[in-house]
Amino acid sequence: MLDTATAIINLRVHPGASKNHLKRTADGSYRAYVTAPPQKGQANRALMKLLAKQLGISPSRIELISGHVSRQKRIRITGVSTRELKQRLEGATKK
Repeated sequence: MLDTATAIINLRVHPGASKNHLKRTADGSYRAYVTAPPQKGQANRALMKLLAKQLGISPSRIELISGHVSRQKRIRITGVSTRELKQRLEGATKK
């Protein structure tokens, strides 16, 4: 049986950071800091790699669905429920 769970996350990306990491803000939203510059999709690719690593999933399960040229991103993650995504994000932001 195929795993059809899908979760969506909205986050703000900060390219050109000193290190790659995720952060949860006081209002409960998420921010991603990537070292890559916002040129020719470099920051978007770095974001996908960061999410895959922090969430422990394959990059092929992560899709940028809006915000290709904006700092505000909407991302679809397949094979992970919304509940599981929240748990993984909590773990990734506590490191």
